[in-house]
Amino acid sequence: MADGKRFERDLEVAFKQAGLRARRPAQVREVDVGDLHVGDDVVVQAKAWSNLAAGVRAGVAGAQAQKRRAHRPVGVAIAKRDGENVLDSVVAMPLRDFIVLLQRSETPS
Repeated sequence: MADGKRFERDLEVAFKQAGLRARRPAQVREVDVGDLHVGDDVVVQAKAWSNLAAGVRAGVAGAQAQKRRAHRPVGVAIAKRDGENVLDSVVAMPLRDFIVLLQRSETPS
């Protein structure tokens, strides 16, 4: 568990260093609304596992439930193997969330 919390903190720092608004939300009772919120749209489920594929599968499923509870449009899993650098993490999400993310990032020309 300690490695998971450290990973969450490392992700928060990485997002902030990139100029993004990121925060670790307070968990209210037993309602999990994600490990991080980035901007107004994204809920992040962070997974630091030795089995990357298992971490991604569990993370994507968790992020989808958490985005609904947090009333956010995009849920992503960010997974890394134990001991890897945070910037080498893998990001996974359903295509529908990726489309929403891209639509929200486009600026009218």
